Amino acid sequence: MPHRDRTAIALLHAMHAAAPSTLRAQSVATRPAALLAECTYETCMPRERAFLDGIVLGAPDSARVLGGRAADSVLRLSRAGDMYLESRDVERRRSRNRTFLGLGAGVLAAVSAIVAAETGEIWLLVPAIGGAVASLYFLQESSAPLARAEARQVDAIEVHRDAVAAAILARRGLAPRDPSSSTPSLGDCSWESCRLATRTTLLGHTVTVGRSDPERIGLWGDDFSRHVTRVPAAASAARRFVTARRTSLLLTVGAGLTLLVLGNDATPATTAGLVGVGAVGVWQGVRAKSALEDAVWLYNRELLR
Repeated sequence: MPHRDRTAIALLHAMHAAAPSTLRAQSVATRPAALLAECTYETCMPRERAFLDGIVLGAPDSARVLGGRAADSVLRLSRAGDMYLESRDVERRRSRNRTFLGLGAGVLAAVSAIVAAETGEIWLLVPAIGGAVASLYFLQESSAPLARAEARQVDAIEVHRDAVAAAILARRGLAPRDPSSSTPSLGDCSWESCRLATRTTLLGHTVTVGRSDPERIGLWGDDFSRHVTRVPAAASAARRFVTARRTSLLLTVGAGLTLLVLGNDATPATTAGLVGVGAVGVWQGVRAKSALEDAVWLYNRELLR
């Protein structure tokens, strides 16, 4: 990077730390371009951490997992994700508050029921029943903002990806709409037309190609592979995704159905074994999600080479 650019970035950081609020507000306006100027794909392009809060940076064989403030600091480099992160934090507080209310109402219900049973005071059943109903209500209501919070986290990752891609392309004198890949098989692709993005929902995964509408990935995941066949490393990760997803579904569904069929005939040892099988299935689901994110990351990297 030219010495002049390094000097400008150092000056920007000094102004941001020492200047009054009006000058700081002016420096924030130029923060995205300055702080992304030295970004590479490996150091700044994030992917989701499977079923946990945080992000993953770097190639699959040398990835770094970041959580909490460290993850947010990366996503805030572009400033594009600020509003999504703020919305995420608001939704998390709502979920947490409703959870606390639900737990408090549950404690009230339990105490009232115990006292009513010991003293014979029938009127205590009123707060017991009311507390139980309130507990179920607040605990159920806490799930919606939590889901919205997770969606905002994914939004922040996606807009940050686009900002990093734009910065990398700008250094090459290209725009996101220009054919941007030096990989022959992707020579007709631009970031906007071919980049992949995935989301995980209660019903499975979706994939978005460029700016098109999301497509649902099938039950076994095979149909995702066609999107990454032109990049061998990504195709390999996609195969790992399919294998892990199939294993996860077979183990979890199989263990659940077996328990359902056995019912009261299941011995403690059998139940424990089936629960263990289900746990392995859940772990395979986490591996499938990680492989899916790796495939997308490896494919998108080729678009920026």
